[in-house]
Amino acid sequence: MTMTNRVIFDGKTYYKVKDLVELHEASLYKIKKAIKEQNIPTTTLDGFGRAKFIEEKDLNMLEIDGAITYMQTEVKDYRKELYMQATSGMLAHGFMKTGVSKEEIFEKAIEKVAADLKYFANYENRDFEKIKEVKNVFETFNKLAEKYGYSNRIHYVNLLIDGEILPVRFHTIGNEITYVGLAIDIAYSHTFDECFYNNLHEDISNGYVLIESDKVELTTGDYGLTTEEAFVKLLEKIRSNSCSVKHIDYLSVYDENDNPLIETESEREPEMVFALLKGNFKYVDEVAVS
Repeated sequence: MTMTNRVIFDGKTYYKVKDLVELHEASLYKIKKAIKEQNIPTTTLDGFGRAKFIEEKDLNMLEIDGAITYMQTEVKDYRKELYMQATSGMLAHGFMKTGVSKEEIFEKAIEKVAADLKYFANYENRDFEKIKEVKNVFETFNKLAEKYGYSNRIHYVNLLIDGEILPVRFHTIGNEITYVGLAIDIAYSHTFDECFYNNLHEDISNGYVLIESDKVELTTGDYGLTTEEAFVKLLEKIRSNSCSVKHIDYLSVYDENDNPLIETESEREPEMVFALLKGNFKYVDEVAVS
């Protein structure tokens, strides 16, 4: 069993977000992405600096790879639970000869498992104001990076794929496409760290972005690509021999060092990857957010 440090604060139990890497056996990148997209609240605690913590009751609702990890590392798999509920339901109704259809039994099984596991991953109810906010933070980051002579840029591009607009985020240093982690770190920190945006100017002027208590160093140098030119570079990169499509933290395009190069909305990565590889998309210059 994986041991994870707990902090008791004001009668409540908290876990450090970084420590969830071992508990979930997933990367910190993947955990932060899940926390952000599932709107799981995090907080800071007096005496622990800017490190982020998640309360135990909220940890119980964090879903990674279709499973929710409870205290004492009890893991329940959604698909297995659904199969068990549906099977037991069919046996019970068959024995009692109630005449209930398989479809009705399956519907009830879904409802039961959803309630038991607090399975709430609903990606249709997106908060467009927050989406717009995060994009504005990227733009602020880019302006400050340019002002202080750093070549890191976060790109946010909207693509029309099968009639739906989906964003793709990626990171460049100089003229090169690189690991997308900085994009998700900035979005995550802005969402859950009230001080992040206010400190962004000072941090970048000192050559780094502070993600919780970790300094992510920026790269000095010039940058001359437009967003459109950077996107063309991205297409060239993901179609090159140095990249491959595989599932590590999730299905994505990875470079030769197994670092993901793009990030989009949760569970939409396969659509994004295949659209980029096949060219089945339209570049959207701007999206009106209401």
